[in-house]
Amino acid sequence: MFSGRRSGFVLVLLVVGVVASGCAVASEERSGSDGTPVVVAQCAEDAPDCDETAVNDGSGVAVAGDTTTTPSSDVQTVEVAFTVNGGECDDVVAYERQIDASADPIAAAFESLVAGPTIDEEASDAGSFFSAETTGMVASAIVNDGVLVVDFDDLRSVIPNASTSCGSMALLAQLSTTAFQFDDVERVRYEIEGSCDTFAGWLQRECMEYTRDGTQPAQP
Repeated sequence: MFSGRRSGFVLVLLVVGVVASGCAVASEERSGSDGTPVVVAQCAEDAPDCDETAVNDGSGVAVAGDTTTTPSSDVQTVEVAFTVNGGECDDVVAYERQIDASADPIAAAFESLVAGPTIDEEASDAGSFFSAETTGMVASAIVNDGVLVVDFDDLRSVIPNASTSCGSMALLAQLSTTAFQFDDVERVRYEIEGSCDTFAGWLQRECMEYTRDGTQPAQP
């Protein structure tokens, strides 16, 4: 019951903010491509200094005459992979995350991954060992000569069930699918506090560098 009040509040803020900046506008609420409300501002004929694109871009809403969200030049898009509840152990689906344009995309992707799925993604059957409890537990993610090394803080006490056969498959599928979206990553190795053996031992496996094509992992 709050949706109508919230949309109206956003609309009022938009109009007040734009008028204060010297642009007279008319605003209306429309449905975006995903069904969510968006506010579209249009410049009045007697406001020659008003820039509709700037008005809408600055508010994160649609450009007048369009109902799609206007992408901002100060962000970039990466993907994170989560498992599918009810699917096979290594079934994953990729979800987009927008990050700052100046951020390292690989490190930011893994930071977003360990923060876990959103409430909406969980509602659409996204599953993961990663959650709010694991947020910030990526120590580093560095590529050197095609080999990406992702080093984590000690996850073992926070994710106790990843050592099962299905659990380790699910964890590795999420990690490697996230890693191999980047063209410059040919192999990837995972570590805990700088140790590949610690990470692998946690999953009851041997230290490996996993390959892009999904064939037998390579010894580091």
